[in-house]
Amino acid sequence: MLDLPPDQLESKIAVLLADSSRSAELLAHKQEVMDALVEMSGKVKGSLVARDEEVDIVTAGLLSGTSVLLMGPPGTAKSLLVRSVAQASGVSGRGFFDYLISNHTMPEELFGSIDLPGLVEGKMKRVTQGKLPDAEVAFLDEVFRGGSHILNTLLTIINEKKYDSGEGLRPVPLLAVVGAANNPPDKEEMQAFFDRFPVRCWVDPVLDRPNPDRFELDLLTKALAGERQRLAGSWARGAAKPAASRVTTNHYRLGRAILHAMLRDASGKNVEARWNEFIGMFRDCRALARLSDRSLAQLWTFGAALDFVRGKDPTQPYEAASKKNRSDGHLLVFRHVARSGQGRRGLADKVSRELAN
Repeated sequence: MLDLPPDQLESKIAVLLADSSRSAELLAHKQEVMDALVEMSGKVKGSLVARDEEVDIVTAGLLSGTSVLLMGPPGTAKSLLVRSVAQASGVSGRGFFDYLISNHTMPEELFGSIDLPGLVEGKMKRVTQGKLPDAEVAFLDEVFRGGSHILNTLLTIINEKKYDSGEGLRPVPLLAVVGAANNPPDKEEMQAFFDRFPVRCWVDPVLDRPNPDRFELDLLTKALAGERQRLAGSWARGAAKPAASRVTTNHYRLGRAILHAMLRDASGKNVEARWNEFIGMFRDCRALARLSDRSLAQLWTFGAALDFVRGKDPTQPYEAASKKNRSDGHLLVFRHVARSGQGRRGLADKVSRELAN
């Protein structure tokens, strides 16, 4: 199945998901997809310094289709992290859309320029090649700086995975949007857009952690290695190519279907116990994080994806296994739903207490 063209794979997945009696055909690929994603994320983690959790968050976002927001000061490798996951996932060229948004960003910069021949014929269409509507992974830096003239279109793409280029809404191949910002938005009119990123991961400077001397040499070594790689590529006039990845975006498409099949068809007692743990934490965190009705299903699915990309069983409750390999994605996700730095600390304490039980 993984070798099929993406549109054919999606058509086959739709048929299999619609018939619960055929779930076994999806689940037969579970270990293959899980092992590939675990191996991929492990390689990315090895290329970065102290960013294991953040790599898992971005990978789980792509797997579950959940928009992820990375927040933190400049120089904390947010862009590098997303580019590394995308490249290791086989996403490159037009498949990866990367843009730094400013107050003056215009729609054509993200969605494509006006099709002039079509305009002569009275049709308002955009040429979307190489732009966000044609991407499989999108990284939008300083995502809250955009004006209403682009945010409304972004809302439709993020929420519905659809875009209107002038000929009606059409599906986009987007797995998920990863946004980045230095801080949460402080304008009230931006709160609705902020809510479209239900998972918010704070990316702190590595050297602000306890005992920073553990990371200093590793930071230097990997930064110089990355610089050598970039120089080699530029000196070779673009001839240098990234190493091929055995992971493709089809792994995410099939993996997402496998997740839904597992959560639907697994043993009732396990899923029910996991749900009770999840919804208990959701209720505890709801007021502090102002969790919306929309976020309930998004966080549930993301929590399962977070376990999946770490090689854990996304149907198991936290209390079902030994402490060494407990499935805890459905609880850990609540460390990443805060709307502010202050709320972040309160949520982290709640989750830590729950995991300590």
